[in-house]
Amino acid sequence: MRTECTDDVTETLIERYLSMVELNLSCVDDTVHEEDGQTPLEQMIRRAAGNLTEKWRMGRKTLRTEVAYRALSGYPDSTLNTSLTLDAVINLLDDIYDEALGKEEMALYIVELIRVIANMNRLVEDEVRATVERYFNKILVIAFSEMHYRTGIKESVSYEEKLSSVIGCYEAKSTDMDVFIELPLRAKGLDIETTSRYIRLGRVHRAVSIIVKDLEDLEHDAEAGEETPVVLLFREGDETAKRVLDDCVRHFEDMAERVWEEMPAGHREVGEGLYHMTAAVVDGYRGRLLGGS
Repeated sequence: MRTECTDDVTETLIERYLSMVELNLSCVDDTVHEEDGQTPLEQMIRRAAGNLTEKWRMGRKTLRTEVAYRALSGYPDSTLNTSLTLDAVINLLDDIYDEALGKEEMALYIVELIRVIANMNRLVEDEVRATVERYFNKILVIAFSEMHYRTGIKESVSYEEKLSSVIGCYEAKSTDMDVFIELPLRAKGLDIETTSRYIRLGRVHRAVSIIVKDLEDLEHDAEAGEETPVVLLFREGDETAKRVLDDCVRHFEDMAERVWEEMPAGHREVGEGLYHMTAAVVDGYRGRLLGGS
């Protein structure tokens, strides 16, 4: 598993997220006796939030809001709380679905999930409610799509079928980035067409980032019985594995270039950072693969 040193941007977003905990605590009517100045419930809520934010701090969970915050110029402050809350929901659901959690850790996840869900109705304004609803419908589809494409990788009888299934799997997984690009751009008043292009560019960044992470976690995932596309490709000593991944990343790189070429010059400034970050993650993939899996 990878660990990363935190920086000022990460810490700023974590502090913003934790500030919402204080708002929750101010609304909780806790009649249980105090211990060391804090009630047991308050202690549990703080522990639960800290359990998630530490994973963000160490790079063990993806903070999608941070990608958008770094990538989009003039990121609107009005979007941050909603975006961070959605980030938390997706991270928590992901671990509850994928990880073998002990009873105590599961309790922390459930407490934090309840807390952030309690915030959703207050944070999601009417004009973006439909966007959030569409996003959660996408999340429902992702898990089933992954199962479909994993079967396709296993049962492929040609290189083309295998590559198509790998691309399809990462395309499906990349849609979990959509709302984190859409919300700030809508708040900035960008038109639907331009926003849609940036969502597609965000998917490319996300897809290649997942591929890089899957390569980094190959040994861990294989031992844990996880069936990522990378695990499936390398499981049988497949001689075409690296070629499939190269062609998959090239597919996404070409997509990014097409999107950028279509982007009107007047709208490039807001997302130029995302374009360069996408190029950087592609370069990072190539450096990782050249260094060996």
